[in-house]
Amino acid sequence: MYAIAYTRRNLRSYLESMSHFKVSILDGWVGGWALVLEIRSVALSNHALHLKFTFFALHPKIREILMVVLLDNIRSLHNVGSILRTADAVGVEKLYLCGITPSPLDRFGVVRGDVAKVALGAERTVPWEKVASTGRLITNLKRKGFKVFALEQSPHSVSYNKLSSKAYNFDRVALVLGAEVGGVSPAILKKCDKIIEIPMLGNKESINVSVAFGVAAFRLRD
Repeated sequence: MYAIAYTRRNLRSYLESMSHFKVSILDGWVGGWALVLEIRSVALSNHALHLKFTFFALHPKIREILMVVLLDNIRSLHNVGSILRTADAVGVEKLYLCGITPSPLDRFGVVRGDVAKVALGAERTVPWEKVASTGRLITNLKRKGFKVFALEQSPHSVSYNKLSSKAYNFDRVALVLGAEVGGVSPAILKKCDKIIEIPMLGNKESINVSVAFGVAAFRLRD
């Protein structure tokens, strides 16, 4: 028996990808630990049962934040694909495609070409769900203990540099990204716990939504 430290989503993805053995969950995600027993093989000899297995644990020194991302009426398939790829790198638990945000799959269940060439397979590794109403989703996430942050320029926003999980003591965060042109709507901003923005140092007033997501998401992991 040996122990391996995994992040929450990577451990789940690994276990779900296996099909040749049984998996028994011994304990939940309590205090930063996950106790999972992987039974690799079972053999019976001389009326004795022999097991070969691996014990997995989420190491408590790995800071775990349960992060979900809401794409609120984002139109571009390229942006969806890029955000999926970054979401995989940052360890996002789930991506919610809200309103008119397009699905990575077409009506026949085939991955859209514009998504595939940017996501590079992340549409299969990051769980995602189509949702009609961003507002109702935010309400439900808050009931589950999520802090909801919108990434948007606003008179009420704070710099992303001043927002971190250690400073604000949260372990569940939902990050809302808005449409390419209009951004996050005022109605959705009112539902969020905090509005964060990335200061612009040049002549341009904004950066691409998928780039902004990468900057903010990794900061929230600090």
